[in-house]
Amino acid sequence: MLRLFAPVLPFVTEEVWSWWRDGSVHRAAWPSADELRRHTGDEALLGTASEAIAAVRGAKSRAKLSMRAEVARATVSAPRAVLDRFALAEGDVRAAGRIAEAELREDRGPLRLDADLQRGGPPHRTGGIRMAGR
Repeated sequence: MLRLFAPVLPFVTEEVWSWWRDGSVHRAAWPSADELRRHTGDEALLGTASEAIAAVRGAKSRAKLSMRAEVARATVSAPRAVLDRFALAEGDVRAAGRIAEAELREDRGPLRLDADLQRGGPPHRTGGIRMAGR
């Protein structure tokens, strides 16, 4: 990844490169596709996190709230395997969706997210958002 940033941040990448490699990052071979694929992580994890964030944003849009509006509580219901994957990205999802509290509940159906949205007063309850196939 450092080699990808080298053209944009030449001095920073050269310094970081020198901490653990000899030579110059600017003379190193460009990363191969296989090398980059090894660092992509779990696609299902990214999909689950993306769908959860999209659901929160969709709930805010339907409630005509700013994307910066706080979500008092989000309840995520899904099978255990999906909840385990969601738990790995929970901090990122909560930060992106401005979610104060998240509750995970085991369920048999597809991943479902219920959001309690703030509207300057008591929380506004949205309907659950069903997410396909994860």
